[in-house]
Amino acid sequence: MRKWLVALMIVLSVALGGTVIGIRFMADRKGPEISFAGDKKNIYSSNMTDEELLEGVTARDDKDGDVSSSLRVEGVFTKEENQVYVSFVAKDSSNNVTKRQFIMESDERDEEKKKEEETEKEEAGEAEGTEAEAPEEESSDTEKVEELTPAEEAAKREQEKIDAMAPGAPKFYLTTYYLEIPVGTPVDQLSYVSDIQDDVDATNTLYRQIQIEGNVDSNTPGTYELTYYVVDSNGNESNRAVLTIVVQ
Repeated sequence: MRKWLVALMIVLSVALGGTVIGIRFMADRKGPEISFAGDKKNIYSSNMTDEELLEGVTARDDKDGDVSSSLRVEGVFTKEENQVYVSFVAKDSSNNVTKRQFIMESDERDEEKKKEEETEKEEAGEAEGTEAEAPEEESSDTEKVEELTPAEEAAKREQEKIDAMAPGAPKFYLTTYYLEIPVGTPVDQLSYVSDIQDDVDATNTLYRQIQIEGNVDSNTPGTYELTYYVVDSNGNESNRAVLTIVVQ
């Protein structure tokens, strides 16, 4: 009798273990795949909207099918002279997030045209005497923009991303978005989190859900990026706050 009970318990244990393994195996852990059309425009202009950047971009998930509606532009970053890369993000119903970048050639023709117009205004102002003050003020404003520090430029860029977010999405803030440190300086990644705001979840709850992509080798000089974000209980993803750390 006892041998029969022992055998039954062994069979039930094996069956239960197989069920658990099966559930884990069936869990959706793969994010959607982001694709670019072959004829997608690769010329970038500073006045392009997100809708224009998203043209020719699709996202498909093995489980959910077409999830292109979840696509958004994470940001546009300078890669090298006359070249930028646009970062796209998509997610499925299981909150699996995928990010992919698309390289575009920067169109500087608008900027050159603007400079020519400014030169013409300056020349006309010099010919008319006191009217020369107008282009001088415009030039002064341009100089003020150029005098922004890398940290100020990064903070401005991240705030623009937050301002463009849909209602209900969490807002992720860092204490700084650009940092220069000497070689060998330890990096405490969570110490740069300033605040997380959401209309549903409390900050301390979201703090435990923080995701950080990227790494920093503080012993090797170079430029590194850490990307911070959270997903709230309603499945809304926050802005992806990017911290640039320069080890020198």
